[in-house]
Amino acid sequence: MIENDEGAARYRLSGPGIELVWTAAIALVFVTVGYALLPGFIRMMGKSGRIESVEWSLFLLLGLGFPVVAAGAGLLAVKMDPSRARMVSMIAGAVVIGFALWSFWVFGTGAFLASLGLALVVLLVARWSRGEGSRTVASRENLVAVVVLTAAWEAVMKIASWTDATGWITQSARTPILAIVVAAAAAITIAAVASRSDDEAGKGFRLSWVDGIALVVFLMLGFRTTPIVEFYHWGFWVAPVESIRQGGWLLWDIPSQYGFLSVLLPSLLPTANGWEAIYLFQAGLYVVTAIAIYVAIAALRPGIVPRLVALAFTATAFFFRPRTFPLIIPAQDTPAGGPMRFFWCYAMLLVIVWKYYRGDKVRDRTFAIVGSIVWLVSVAWSAESAIYTTVAWAAAYTVFLLQRFLAANATDSSTGNRRRNLIAGFALPVVTILLGIAVVTVIYKAGSGHSPDWKSYYEYALLFSGGYSALPADPRGAVWYLVVLFIVASAIVVRFLVREPASPKLFVAVGAWGTIWAISSYFVSRSHPVNLLSLVPLLMFSIAIMLHLLRGDANDGWTNLLTIVTAPLIAMPILITLAHAGFPNLLFREQSPMSKLTVQVPAMDSSLAQLAGTAGIRPSDRVFYVSEGKFLTPRWPSLDADGKADINRHPWAPEPFEVISTLPAARRDLYITRFQDRLKTGGWLIEKKSEINPDYSSVLGLIERSFSRTRSFENDKWLVYRYEPVAAR
Repeated sequence: MIENDEGAARYRLSGPGIELVWTAAIALVFVTVGYALLPGFIRMMGKSGRIESVEWSLFLLLGLGFPVVAAGAGLLAVKMDPSRARMVSMIAGAVVIGFALWSFWVFGTGAFLASLGLALVVLLVARWSRGEGSRTVASRENLVAVVVLTAAWEAVMKIASWTDATGWITQSARTPILAIVVAAAAAITIAAVASRSDDEAGKGFRLSWVDGIALVVFLMLGFRTTPIVEFYHWGFWVAPVESIRQGGWLLWDIPSQYGFLSVLLPSLLPTANGWEAIYLFQAGLYVVTAIAIYVAIAALRPGIVPRLVALAFTATAFFFRPRTFPLIIPAQDTPAGGPMRFFWCYAMLLVIVWKYYRGDKVRDRTFAIVGSIVWLVSVAWSAESAIYTTVAWAAAYTVFLLQRFLAANATDSSTGNRRRNLIAGFALPVVTILLGIAVVTVIYKAGSGHSPDWKSYYEYALLFSGGYSALPADPRGAVWYLVVLFIVASAIVVRFLVREPASPKLFVAVGAWGTIWAISSYFVSRSHPVNLLSLVPLLMFSIAIMLHLLRGDANDGWTNLLTIVTAPLIAMPILITLAHAGFPNLLFREQSPMSKLTVQVPAMDSSLAQLAGTAGIRPSDRVFYVSEGKFLTPRWPSLDADGKADINRHPWAPEPFEVISTLPAARRDLYITRFQDRLKTGGWLIEKKSEINPDYSSVLGLIERSFSRTRSFENDKWLVYRYEPVAAR
């Protein structure tokens, strides 16, 4: 709490919660003014001022500059003269209300009317849930809440990116009914969080019959088999898994776009092929992560309604992705958008929360060691995971160490001891990562005779951050969901910084904020609305953690508004799935056994199948398939007596071709050379005449340095060549 009596008195006179409205106003100014001015500034610095440059610059500004300004403004609120503080707060409030009114004009009449109705539902249910029925509805506080909530609803409705608010709310008779019910349930779940104490809510999580139903639902959704195999997206996981199983080495001859441990661990599963390995591994991660999300939301408040909201959110926003009006897909279709990419972000937050709830029962040293180990594993998982978890762990751990250092001033008279403990605390993660690098290097030296090629670890992260496959954000689109959530998270952090700087709540909130900011880079790099939907479960998991921290906090108007603004954030992802016309058919689609998983792999067209038969290609042969550069070898068209498909599991070069064709030529050629030096055997090359990758000719020249063409087959669509090592001629 605020230690200085005079400061506390001024804070009370200035108005409780003023730091929240200051933070919101500053964030809105950063976002809008930054977006408007950054292009000119970038051009002035000699750059192009392209949209992607602007977005990355704004992202870095919000992560590095905004926290300093917001924290400084929040701390200034405590020391400022009450009359001046009230004046500045009125200006900040005017900024927030002004942006809300601006949103009414930008997003249109339909969005305004739909959002206003849902805002009133949330506000009235929240007031009822907090026992405020006797207070007048027409109070200034409630009018402000209606305006802010309406703007929030308008912002979050943009995640239904394929239509406008009017088109979405009127798509069917059940949509507005679902919207009212889900909005009311979300309001009940979070409305009274700040007014309840830890003792009332219970730090633990007592099991209920609803939890058993939730677990069954998550197991069924997590281990769905049909349809979940999206050929293109799965190929970038399956191909390296198959190559590892056949003796290849990550960080050497196997390029892996999605990481190290994330690919190595599935390859160790005893399955018939890489498709089944990825399926089982991903399914396990989905179920574990779903349980964590469910508990985080359900534990916000005792009762059936919060559990049903948690179940609905997890079963929809986590397991399904609405893409267009007719199209909705299972989230497992795109492994890179789920826990295969983000699992260790959840794990890192759980470690931080574990220390907060257990308190002194977990020694500081134990927390530091466990956190550093989890961080090390997350770094080994993938370069992207390393970035996300490093931000979260570094932010939370730094605040934790500084709090312990300052607290020790009152108990430890030795300045030297305090400094040594602080230095040792910061050194621990560094030592951990150095040990990890040393262990991996020793394993590679012993197993393959060479050190890892560490560039293989991070080159794809650099590729995507450099603009490969970039897609600019629509300034009137789904990005506003992210803006609203960012404001809520920032306001909570500033609140704890101002009111309870020594509380462990602060390092937890900072870790959650760091997670939100870091994973937002995934949307910045490719600002497709579906990418944002992939982030929503982790974003809401982080916000749910922050809402838990508000338990027992002051029950003032701004805090109440801060909590209920999260109702649209949790409700809308549920609604766009439940209201989607294709959801019932997808949900109840008949499932196949895992052994028939590869039937979902597209079959060769009849022209290629006939040519492959003429050439004598068998599923067990080594094949390099370069058609279009995006896909693995299609499966054979015919199924066996059990309805199973024959697939090629033995690549002759790194596949899919796109995984190396996007790299600089030198790196691409290095992977091919290493791969074929390991095999030292011939193989088949298949290409489609009309879909040859631009880099294919140089790759073919590289292959023909060591291999000679022994047989050729072609028809009107396809070319098939057989190559043998030169020495074998």
